[in-house]
Amino acid sequence: MGAERDGVARSGKFEVEGFGRAGDTRADVVDKEEFDRFERDIQRQRRELRAAGKPEAEMDELFRKEREKEDAMLGSQKYAGKVGAFEGANYEAKGYYRPEVDCIMFTRHKTFCAVCRRAIERVIGMYAG
Repeated sequence: MGAERDGVARSGKFEVEGFGRAGDTRADVVDKEEFDRFERDIQRQRRELRAAGKPEAEMDELFRKEREKEDAMLGSQKYAGKVGAFEGANYEAKGYYRPEVDCIMFTRHKTFCAVCRRAIERVIGMYAG
């Protein structure tokens, strides 16, 4: 495989470390279920804030707490920072896959995962020549 930067092989291929639940332990599955429960509760709180016409500062605080919890939960996963196929993307818990445990396709993370960064680099490179 070619030289790697940020886990992305320059040859355009990715070294796959894990595939979602295929080899996960029961503890990994419980973490996913806990994460899903947490996200459903966050969605409920958002609806309540909007329905009550609360100030945007309260929504911002909820987003901040959500990000902190997501970072803690996802950062502690066995395959955090590794490229693979992880179930949960496109605002769906099942049936869609993302390339890293914490990817912008799954959370509103501040940075793109290695796969998304590489795809963006390719498109920019295609137009910037």
